[in-house]
Amino acid sequence: MVAQPDTAHVPPRLCKGLALSAQEWLAILSVTGYPLVAGVSAEIGLADSPVLSILVRVLTAALGLHCLWQAGRLQLTSAIQRWVMCAYLSFWTLYLLRVIHAAYLTGSILPWSGMEYLGYALIFSILPSIGGIRHLPDQAHRMLWVMSGAFVLALLTNLHQSFKEVADLSFLTGGRAKSDKLNPISLGIMASNALLILYCLWQDGQVRTLWRRGLATLLGVLALAGLVLSGSKGPTLALLMSLLIFHLFPLTIARTVRVLGTTVVVLLVLGLAVYQLNNVVEINLITRFMDLVTGQNNDRSNQERLWAYNAAWGQILEAPVLGSALVENAMRYYPHNLLLEILLSTGVIGMLLFMLVLAFSLWRGGQALASGTPQRWVPLMLVQSLVGSMVSGGIHMSSQLWFLVVACGFAVRAPPSGNPVRTLPAHDTSIPR
Repeated sequence: MVAQPDTAHVPPRLCKGLALSAQEWLAILSVTGYPLVAGVSAEIGLADSPVLSILVRVLTAALGLHCLWQAGRLQLTSAIQRWVMCAYLSFWTLYLLRVIHAAYLTGSILPWSGMEYLGYALIFSILPSIGGIRHLPDQAHRMLWVMSGAFVLALLTNLHQSFKEVADLSFLTGGRAKSDKLNPISLGIMASNALLILYCLWQDGQVRTLWRRGLATLLGVLALAGLVLSGSKGPTLALLMSLLIFHLFPLTIARTVRVLGTTVVVLLVLGLAVYQLNNVVEINLITRFMDLVTGQNNDRSNQERLWAYNAAWGQILEAPVLGSALVENAMRYYPHNLLLEILLSTGVIGMLLFMLVLAFSLWRGGQALASGTPQRWVPLMLVQSLVGSMVSGGIHMSSQLWFLVVACGFAVRAPPSGNPVRTLPAHDTSIPR
């Protein structure tokens, strides 16, 4: 007897003509929206206009509300989920109160800046992430193809702005790509996310046909080129960490030893090849990794971040319980580290609430990875987003991170214990094409 598909958790379509559900479009816009808008706006001559950005943010927030409306209520099936959601909302309440306090009571930031903080937090982070509480489709490969394409499109349009600003091709090896709206780390994060999604599609047996192989190869080459041009160490390490975690699950002693041994051999061979390549053609990303390994500290971006971290930490120690400000006083800017910013703005209380939510999401993500569900891209991308937020991330504008935190904890469904999902390996051709 042929098993019937499970329709209990199939989300409603936004309209019959669209191939993706509202929940899937919410996921795509939440993780790709801002960089995609930044690149496309520059290409069509609206780089200095907020119109397109505002439209996409409002659309993302509307999709979040739509998903909640379709659910009718928050789908919290257990007491621990209810407590974790209370912690999540309490964390955001503390942060919003800090914004109001800084903008309208102490005047440490301008009232207009306070409105911007509130708008970003509510429309760009809170509403889309709460909408992400609905169950994601078990088979969302079409969404992942669209998402990987959106990442690469955002990467290409932003890279095009970098190419316009240089006079020769020496930039391809000696510089770090960036655009007016996105720094090199943001470009690297986009590239690493695209590569991760393509790898998950390949492992799930979704790159079997000729045209899909060609499309995946094209997107992968473009994403890899973007990662190299960004010269970003953090996203590269995050990608390697995600791939390692992917192959470590389900955790067993034999599997762990085999995977770690293979990883060491691969890294040694790859490192030697990269070292020889750098002797022939100097590439910024390789040079920066070599400086990191040899202990040299010639990278100005590293020095600036250390200054910001030290300044923020000193300020945190002055008011550790509830925090003291939205920005560190030395540079009047957020410290480019999510954990430091949480301590700075909400103190130890906010940090405990955040860590509770994060621990729950990672625990659920581990269950998804162990079961082999196609939704395992969510915890893997969450790992990458967390690593990225440690070197370049802010609370109010990290829409990707917050959506993934909630989706990993509430929307990802692991099969019952003892019934792991069997996913087809990349070379399996048993499915009719």
